[in-house]
Amino acid sequence: MQVMKKASSRPAAQSAIHPERARYIKLGRGGKWERECLDRGIVRFGFGAGSPQRFPLCSVGKWDELTESFVAEGRDKGTATRFANETRLFFQDDGSTLWITFVGEQLCWGFLTATGPQPHPDGGVWRAVAGGWKRNVFHSGEAETNGEDDKVTVIGPDKLAELVLDAGLVNWLIRKVS
Repeated sequence: MQVMKKASSRPAAQSAIHPERARYIKLGRGGKWERECLDRGIVRFGFGAGSPQRFPLCSVGKWDELTESFVAEGRDKGTATRFANETRLFFQDDGSTLWITFVGEQLCWGFLTATGPQPHPDGGVWRAVAGGWKRNVFHSGEAETNGEDDKVTVIGPDKLAELVLDAGLVNWLIRKVS
């Protein structure tokens, strides 16, 4: 039986963190932004938020107009609202949100700096991660059980992040990265 287990190495002096919320972010379709984000200590964000039409709307908080821009390109109202809400959370983060992602067998996490989003040449935006991305390495290994009929389901990192955040397991996540 395979399960993801956290590697035992952790800096002893790392202090506890106290986020107001936690958000999962995928670093590009198929992970295409992962290397750039980790190397530069940034979070990239898409949805065309850096385009000449959308960046001004986002910068001044015109979220209804942003929603309408997604509808105008053919998105249904629900999807457009979700895209606008995700964009709002990214633009308005004051550094109190814990951002997590998975790259390979690494849980990467960090907090954004107070500097607002900057347009990226590809039409998205980016923000700096305070002190760069921190990483906790996970690896596949044998599951430890108490001898009972424990059942373990192995899931991918995107689904794990979704489950952790949706189930309100943010305190568990904080203990894992602190």
